[in-house]
Amino acid sequence: MPRRRKKPATREVDLRNGAPPPSFAYWGSVEVLAPVVASYDLLSIFARESNVNTSLEVLEAEVLKLGPADRSHLLERLIASLDSDPEIEKAWEQEADRREAELDSGAVAAVPGDEALARLRSRLSR
Repeated sequence: MPRRRKKPATREVDLRNGAPPPSFAYWGSVEVLAPVVASYDLLSIFARESNVNTSLEVLEAEVLKLGPADRSHLLERLIASLDSDPEIEKAWEQEADRREAELDSGAVAAVPGDEALARLRSRLSR
């Protein structure tokens, strides 16, 4: 006749009063969960920063493979993206339009870049 295994003793918990079993109360307690949650948050932050650092390193390596003209163009675009203020951009567009209209109307004469720089240098050296 085969031997029957005894069932392990189970502890009965009275859930009628709404209290969770002691083991759940322990594992669900703030004292136990807070450090776990905090460490998870720290790990996720480090993981995100690590991914960002890795992405930036890869991006930097790719950018450094570009020729000087392409890197210069990219640099100009990046700097422009940092300084984007719609009001300032609008003011510069209006100023450029005003200056172009003055040139077109003949109210002012165009001056070659070398001459303009020479004039500025002479004014600054006084």
